[in-house]
Parts: sequence; structure tokens; C-alpha cells
Amino acid sequence: MCEHDLSKAKIITVKLIAVLLSLFVASANAIPIVINGSLEGPINNGGVPSGWNLILQSPDTIDQTSNLGFLGNLTFQATPSPSPDGGTWVGMAATDTVVESFGQLVNGFSIGLNYDIAWYHANFGHAFGLHEANGIQVLIDGNVIGNGGLLSLGEGWFNEMLSFTATATSHQIEFRSLVTQL
Repeated sequence: MCEHDLSKAKIITVKLIAVLLSLFVASANAIPIVINGSLEGPINNGGVPSGWNLILQSPDTIDQTSNLGFLGNLTFQATPSPSPDGGTWVGMAATDTVVESFGQLVNGFSIGLNYDIAWYHANFGHAFGLHEANGIQVLIDGNVIGNGGLLSLGEGWFNEMLSFTATATSHQIEFRSLVTQL
């Protein structure tokens, strides 16, 4: 991420944690395959695990001991815990000028069937003392299909899910940071 003036009152910076993306199909038809749905991979400042693509700005692959995100700061605002499936997760930040997101082109959908996108989300914040609620906005092919819940700082991990109807056999699934001031 690029450096920002921390004295600005409008800066909203949070960490969003999304792990274990999985797709469930409502019938016995095609089952789309998400590559690296658990978001496993090495710690990476400004990158995402293999199988995923950067879409906006520069999310980070982190774990409970490594908060590489905003300006390279190494501490969390709330004590992080391992995700339900352990390992690494993707942290995303948002400010008044920056919104981070990552995604993946997923194949194997059956047109007209309903699919659920499920993920884990937590808000551990960053070290600068800001404590906004945050959520995850999910997009399919660039269109918002909904938002996960807004989580306050340090609430722990929550399993979230949104549904959509496939309109093609391939869809770009995107996770984007969503913040609000408390």
C-alpha cells in the first residue's frame, strides 16, 4: 500500500480477514472448484495466495503473528486468533482513498442454479488505534451481490455466506473491503 498522511481524520483503515472460501451447489450438477479456497501461502506484503488475483490496491497474506499491511506496521489493534482452518488469511485495508480487493475466476457453474459463497471473517484492526467496524463486500463479475456483517474490532471469526444465481459457466468472484465508522 502507498503511504498516507496519518494525521487526516478521514482515514479509515481496518484489516479484513477472509478465509476458507468455498462454493456449495444446491443440486448434484456441476460443482465449481475454487483454487486455494483456504488462502494458504507464504506471508506476503502486497500480494495474495496462489490461485487468487489482486484486483484493487494491495491486500496482504498474513497470519496471527504477521500484520504486514498498512505502512508495514507489525502489530494488530486486537489480539488475532487462528482462523477456523488455521494458516494464513488475506488482510485488506480501506482508507478515504484506498479500497483493497482480491478475486478469482471460477469455472464449472451451471447456468440458472443457485450457489452459496461462504467465508470466515474477523476484524483485528491495525496498530494505529483506529477501530472502525468492517465487513466484506462480495462481487460477481464486478457487480455487488451483497455484504457480510459489519464486525467490531476483536469480535473473533464469523462464518458468513451469500447466494447468487449463475448466469454463465464462469464467474469472477471478488472480495472487497467494506468499512464504516462506529
